[in-house]
Amino acid sequence: MAQDWGSQAANAAAAMGVSANALAATCVMESNCQNVGASGGSSAAGAFQMISSTYTADINGAVAYNSDISGSIVSGLDGRMDPATEAYAAAYELRQDALLLQAQTTISNPTVLDARAVYQFGAGVGPSVADASDSDNIATLTGLTASQLAANGLTTSSTVGQWRSTIINRLGSGTAYQTVLQ
Repeated sequence: MAQDWGSQAANAAAAMGVSANALAATCVMESNCQNVGASGGSSAAGAFQMISSTYTADINGAVAYNSDISGSIVSGLDGRMDPATEAYAAAYELRQDALLLQAQTTISNPTVLDARAVYQFGAGVGPSVADASDSDNIATLTGLTASQLAANGLTTSSTVGQWRSTIINRLGSGTAYQTVLQ
């Protein structure tokens, strides 16, 4: 809410049926809620650091899920650099991530921490990370290279528990364990 687009982001979360705190936590983790362009070899951009293909799929999904939003978003890829518009795409992504976790894991009521695994590591391996034990090796679960892990603040010896601790320390346990779906 400290951003001039904060209330619009809260509206985006509500329109997608997700917690505004979950959406805010994603923004904090991705860019510290700064609307930044792609850098460091990544093509991810915006406050929610989405790549073009993910943004396009998610904003289209968001409009299909709730057509009432179509008049309040910036069309095309320009919307990715409009935080209020990108918030709809990110909120839809969080919704889909939570539903994926419910369908593919033993997690019945996904938390921000659970959904973070899918948002960060993708739909292919994110559910395995979310459902893993703290002692499991994150490199083994994700198949990421040492440089990819380093870009995520991890090493080849990092455990899921260490990754979880990093997220909890950044967001606080109250936010990390809040449920995503409303």
